[in-house]
Amino acid sequence: MEKMEKSNFVTIQELEKYRNKNGFINMDDFFKENHMSVEREVVGTVDRVKDWVTFSDGTRILLKTEPEISIEDGQQYGLVYADLIYNKLANQVGFDTAQTDLIIYNGKKGIYSKDVREKNTSLKSLRDYIGDDKSYSEGFEDITDIEFVHDELFEALKKSGISNGEIREVINSLNKLFTLDIFCMSTDNHTENIGFLEGIDSEGNKTIKLSKIFDRENSLAIDISFSNMEKITQNIAKVADMVRVQDPRIAVIIEDDIPANNGLDSFLSMLKNQVKSNVKESTWEMTLDYLEDYPQIHDFIISKCMNLDISKAIKDVEKDIKAPLPKCVKDMASKTFEERKEQISYYLGLDIDIDDCDIDLEKDNKGMEKVKKQENNIEI
Repeated sequence: MEKMEKSNFVTIQELEKYRNKNGFINMDDFFKENHMSVEREVVGTVDRVKDWVTFSDGTRILLKTEPEISIEDGQQYGLVYADLIYNKLANQVGFDTAQTDLIIYNGKKGIYSKDVREKNTSLKSLRDYIGDDKSYSEGFEDITDIEFVHDELFEALKKSGISNGEIREVINSLNKLFTLDIFCMSTDNHTENIGFLEGIDSEGNKTIKLSKIFDRENSLAIDISFSNMEKITQNIAKVADMVRVQDPRIAVIIEDDIPANNGLDSFLSMLKNQVKSNVKESTWEMTLDYLEDYPQIHDFIISKCMNLDISKAIKDVEKDIKAPLPKCVKDMASKTFEERKEQISYYLGLDIDIDDCDIDLEKDNKGMEKVKKQENNIEI
């Protein structure tokens, strides 16, 4: 930990003075002119610098440089831009996100992320509530089973005195976040990158809510080198292939001995099966299928996620940083996002005219039973 004596009252607004023509705030220049306290973050710092800075009014931001691997090979990477674009997309569907911005720190590109804690609350990660999923072999060590998350979180919140109604709201918000992560191709949404804020209400009851979203740098398939982005965006087939393998870290576990759709024939599953035959579902498809069986998530997909506007998100970022994003980053983010939306629409049968489908709706009983079963998992 490095401590430096503060000599003046400094707020986060001061950072804007140090923004360069490419949109990055030069923290090195800022520190030359402002004496601040810097504290090393001990979690997740193996391959990158992470330091907390506390401003005079108590505001805290986490400074994060690019991982060393992206620095050592001498190429430029899109990693630092992903969080900013993801956040703008999340805002479009009603999520609050951590304030983030581009920085230069210790001579390296990176981002800062504002602390998501709120007054009179404590921050806990999803992992703090549910622990680690030990149900699967090493082949699934990077994925946490989504049903495990639902079951363990419900039990943990119940034991801590949270009301059933509030638990339902929390899990509904969490499911919406999982859905957004699939749309935005967030591949690092593990249990420590999802936070909750605990507090006490005026009557002394324990409260909980999802924190602002943070740490979504591995999104939109732009966490690769500029040169690779330029190559991929020249070929729509390569874009499609890239998008198809962008899987979430909290997901339905696919094992070879489990049927592709687990026997869950909801109405839209029947629709999509008419337009795709014998195609093995990917992890993100299986997970979206699971989530979409919740009526609230189906509505969230149709009314919110399918209307996400990547062009607006990019323009909003450029407005904030007062500079254009690199062309390859804009091209890659735009093409991968639109391709993911198209794949989702195709998979869920959202682009199918129901009148053209030969389906007996009276036989669609299994899907309704699945919806009722999932709703009953969280009783009020």
